[in-house]
Amino acid sequence: MKYWYWICIFLLKIAIGVSEAQVLHFKDSVFGEGIPFVVVDKLDRKPVVLSNLDGNISVSDTAQFKKWIFYHPEYYQIKYKIEQNATSDTINVIFENNDFNKKAMYTDDISRQTIERVLLNKAKNDPLQHAPLYYESYNKYHLSTTNLRKVKSGFDKILRRLKLKSIKPFEKEHHILLSETYTRKSYLNKNNYEETIEAIQVAGIESPTLSTVNSQFQSYSIYDPFIKILAKEYTNPLNKNTFRRYHFQTIKTFLRGKDTLLIVKASPKRSTLVETINAYYYINTSDNAIEAAILFPSAETKMKIRVYKQYQKEKMGTYFPKGFQTVLKATKAKNTIGFLSVSENRFFNINTDTSFRKIRFSELAVRRSNDFGKSNKSLLEKQRKIALTPIDKNTFEFYDTLGNFKYFKNVADFAEKVYFKHIPLKKIDFVFDRTFALNDYEGLRVGLGAQTNKNVSRYATLGAYAAYGYRDDKEKIGGRLIFHPPTEWNFKLGIAAQHDVEESGRSTFLKDRYQHPTEWQRKLKVGRFDMVNEVKVFAELNPIKYLDLYAGLMQNTTLPLYTYSFKGVASTYSFQEIQLRARYAFGLRYFQLNEERVPLTTSYPILWFNYTQGRHSFRYHILEAKIQYSINILGLGKSFFQFGLGQASGNLPYMKLFNGQGSEGFRSVTHNSFETMGYNEFVSSRYLQAFYSHQFGTLHVSKRFKPKAEVAFNACIGGLSNKARHQDIAIKTLEDGFFETGFLLTNLLQINTSVVKINLGTGYYYRLGPNSFDSAGENSVLKFVTQIGF
Repeated sequence: MKYWYWICIFLLKIAIGVSEAQVLHFKDSVFGEGIPFVVVDKLDRKPVVLSNLDGNISVSDTAQFKKWIFYHPEYYQIKYKIEQNATSDTINVIFENNDFNKKAMYTDDISRQTIERVLLNKAKNDPLQHAPLYYESYNKYHLSTTNLRKVKSGFDKILRRLKLKSIKPFEKEHHILLSETYTRKSYLNKNNYEETIEAIQVAGIESPTLSTVNSQFQSYSIYDPFIKILAKEYTNPLNKNTFRRYHFQTIKTFLRGKDTLLIVKASPKRSTLVETINAYYYINTSDNAIEAAILFPSAETKMKIRVYKQYQKEKMGTYFPKGFQTVLKATKAKNTIGFLSVSENRFFNINTDTSFRKIRFSELAVRRSNDFGKSNKSLLEKQRKIALTPIDKNTFEFYDTLGNFKYFKNVADFAEKVYFKHIPLKKIDFVFDRTFALNDYEGLRVGLGAQTNKNVSRYATLGAYAAYGYRDDKEKIGGRLIFHPPTEWNFKLGIAAQHDVEESGRSTFLKDRYQHPTEWQRKLKVGRFDMVNEVKVFAELNPIKYLDLYAGLMQNTTLPLYTYSFKGVASTYSFQEIQLRARYAFGLRYFQLNEERVPLTTSYPILWFNYTQGRHSFRYHILEAKIQYSINILGLGKSFFQFGLGQASGNLPYMKLFNGQGSEGFRSVTHNSFETMGYNEFVSSRYLQAFYSHQFGTLHVSKRFKPKAEVAFNACIGGLSNKARHQDIAIKTLEDGFFETGFLLTNLLQINTSVVKINLGTGYYYRLGPNSFDSAGENSVLKFVTQIGF
């Protein structure tokens, strides 16, 4: 009897379907995620509709839905099945992915005219053209798998090895990870904006920190010159001179009354050296605006990425984002486990009728609100714009039953400390920025450092370290006390002392910032050091936006650890200095991570300036400046520039001069150094140097072999005053200049582990000009390229 009851209910629902609202849910047959932007044509002369970012369409006339036409550019139109439950208002339409993306091979007239009109209407439809603006966002992230049982079994084995509790039985389907955030954002321009995180909830973590939240980087505007997907930049088809780089084809047209919806496919014309994307644009002809877009890298890998962007027309007639969705699929192959990563964003309470003063925006681009963490759950329930699915609810329920994860916040805090080279232990943090090194003089340097943390004092930090070099057989020690009261200027006052080695002739800048991930490797071959006994008092502050200042008084005695004498001076050198340093980084913003600030990127040059005045025994003045800048060049790749200059005047021994920044002795490329110049080969009291490199991007040789090409040119000119006073050491100077050029192929071999990613390549450099050698072999240097990431 029970079965006949449900059959009758089912038939009744179909009979009254014309008046009862139901949901058509379009989903993928393999991973089960919703399919955004499915076009539904009811064939009744009514306007076609699109499924939303969740893959849903709400309809009231489902009686004939099996006769409707469903269209999506990446799924088979006829290969789908229906799942319908009499007790549910949701009808699942399950599609098979066609797994085939035919490129646009030419630009047809309709597409050309359509894209031209879209670009002409950019000023009206680009959301960032209507700043200042304010909006709020709800964001959800989940990581799932196609074989949850196998994943949990493997994780359970790890827990047992660590002698932790096993995972409790839980038969319901759930995600591996699940998080929610609610944020508010004020935007004036790319240099003046602020996003405040009001609430976070992460399954299994009682008090989540910002580091536990998955962040998906992508461009807010569909019209940006470069589209950012998962922190990687791609040349945007919707840009100037776009028809030189991309083909556009109209692959489908749907009438919507007086309006027409066009689906236009964009594909790069050919394999280029720059990173490009494929795109499907859903464009209306009434406003020549993009209502929806599907973006993905043109060079597909086993990891499939899809970015879905949906825009809606606001009351003022402009188009603003309604939501974004980023889907990352690890392709499911035979006997393997597939993974699905989905990041969803929904934007609401958009307001352009407001004004912001530039002065109100600090250097913090992303920060926590003052009430952060006090009412996370209730606030998220109120602002939740994506309903929790049964699997979402199961995930929270599952992690609530686990005891193993209640301390995960401590793990996250621990990871944040390690990122800043700290390891926390109750009231102290172990630090290892001065306790571990590898170079030609010390060999392997090991040691131990520690400093107090906020559990001792929020206003002061006391720290010390000790280290030992196995090759030089010498101990090194140091310590410091820093006062950092909470001020608007980030003021710090400190005193420090050390008995340690320092590279001779090295230039140091305030808050120096590597332009390339290879630069740190130069330290591994440094062989000329001085032993320094030093005491200094210093202050740091950030008086205005983007400007950092340092002032210090230093006194030290320096002993060269190599054969050298300065005429008229004994073997030990005493220095007293006034040190002033500055850095100006316009547009550089920060992400607040608990006690520390993580620098983001800036699209503007960064400038450093140093002034040092020597007093008493040695009287001198040293001026140094450095500027570095990187720029994306549309269709050509990315260029990197660094310029430096220095002038040292007065009575200066070798260790206070400039060592030339050579790195020829090290067999791996270290950008922004002279690859064919030996360590300490030249010395200067004045210099002007330039480093230039250009990364063209990827050479698409084959599906698996995709090296990246790069060219480089480096130059330096300098001179040395009082050359005769430097004795017992080889002296070469740079009056005639030093020049080298290079060509690199990176990404030849990739080694991916669970901890690090290593990309290997090769580089060839050639020494030019007056300081070159007689034979080509001596001028040629072949190096590896080693890039290490996490």
